[in-house]
This record gives sequence, C-alpha cells and structure tokens, in this order.
Amino acid sequence: MKHLDLKPTDHVYLVSDVSRLMLATIRKEGEFKPQAFISSFKDHLSAGNLLIPGFVNTLKPGTKVDMRTLKPETGGLSKQAFTLFKKNECTRTNDPFHSFFIFGEESNRITEATYSNTDTFGPHSVFDYLYKIGGTLLIIDLELYYGFTFAHYVEQQLNVGYRETKLYPFEFTDLKGLTEKKEFKIYAKKNGYIPVLNSLEKPLQDAGALVKMELNGVPIFKIDLKKAYRVIENDIKNNKARNLINFNFTLYLKQTVKQFTR
Repeated sequence: MKHLDLKPTDHVYLVSDVSRLMLATIRKEGEFKPQAFISSFKDHLSAGNLLIPGFVNTLKPGTKVDMRTLKPETGGLSKQAFTLFKKNECTRTNDPFHSFFIFGEESNRITEATYSNTDTFGPHSVFDYLYKIGGTLLIIDLELYYGFTFAHYVEQQLNVGYRETKLYPFEFTDLKGLTEKKEFKIYAKKNGYIPVLNSLEKPLQDAGALVKMELNGVPIFKIDLKKAYRVIENDIKNNKARNLINFNFTLYLKQTVKQFTR
C-alpha cells in the first residue's frame, strides 16, 4: 500500500476493473487472487474502512428486491466482495441502486445508518458519509466516466436543472429479512443529457483533488472527495456544468419518443 500513500485511518472507496491488473500481476508475481487483493486493503486500513460498490443499474419499478441476494453489476471485485458478504466477512448497505460492501471498524454503524435512508444520493447516503468524513476514491483502470458516481451526489446537493428525482417502488426485503413495499429515490438524468465526466480530470488535477499513479503498469486515479466536491461545485456554478454534462437534441427526441410509445 506504500505506493498508494494510504493511511491506516483512511476511508477508501475502491472502484476497479481488475482484468489488466490481474494479467500484469500474474506476469510479475505468478498469480492474482481477488480475495487477497481485498485483504491487502482491509489489513492496511486497520483503523479505517474499505468500501467496494455493489451497484445495480437495471432495476425497474415494481420489481422484487432482496438485498441479501441482489447481485452487483459492477465487475469482478464487487462479485468477490458479494461472496465475502454471503460468508459474513463484510457488511452491505441497504440501498438497491448504490449499495456498498464495507470492511472495517465502522462497517456495522455505516450499514445500520442506511436502513432508514431511501434517497440514493441524499443526506444520509454512503456518498454523504464519504464526503463528510473526507473519504478517498481509488479508481483502478477505469475512466472517470465509469467510476465517478460521487459526482451525482454533488449534483443533487446543488439541485442541478438537468437531473430530476425519480421514484422507484419495490417489494423490498432488507438485510434483516423484513419485506415491505418501499419507495426509493434516484436523481436521474433528464432526456437528452449525456455525462462527460472525463472532462473533469484536468480541473481535478489542477485543484490537487486527483493524483494519477500506477500499479504494475495499470493506471490509478486517487481522488480526495472533499476537494473534488469543491471542483464539481465550481463547475456547476461558474461553468454551466460543461465538464459534467452535454445536451444532445437528437438523443432527446429519441428518448422522448420512446418514453411515450412504451
């Protein structure tokens, strides 16, 4: 962990595509074990927390959701974390869209706090916790576009005009096995808008919020979330969010027509 400059007290949100890292590590060291990779972070963060996303992007209103069995759609490391969750080796937060698998001292407290939360980017979400505690986002071998979901939390706090709250009712079973009809909020893009989060890379670097590094030749972004919040806030307020979103009229027409012909 020395090359990542992480302290044992850090709170690390880890997003990754480990396929190239796995191949590079196998060539260099002979093998790559996802569980050992997770353990190396968990062991180093002895007084902090490791958070691995277990996000799901394909849920439809009205479906049955069981947080005990809901499979993540965010890559191999998330699948490994899900396996460890089923073995009771970590906790999982109670959010159908943006749950996190949490390893560390505060894992139970963080998870318990999400039982009453129904707003995925709201003031009691894990994104809010990470911002307030000064968390670190590590993005391994992915562009910002795929790994910087935190930006949507900032957009909601600033009530941007290109997103709107959508309600998703579910027959929802929580992590304690309680089933009830429950409605969750997600701050979704309006028709015609396309995220362009890769454009934030330079402003983040210039502000000292993003540091680029490598692990076995694989690129890594290390992002200070408190500093990143200020960069995103500035772009929304003073740059019309040009580094976050674009509007495409052709896409707007397609999405609107599709919406009314379902």
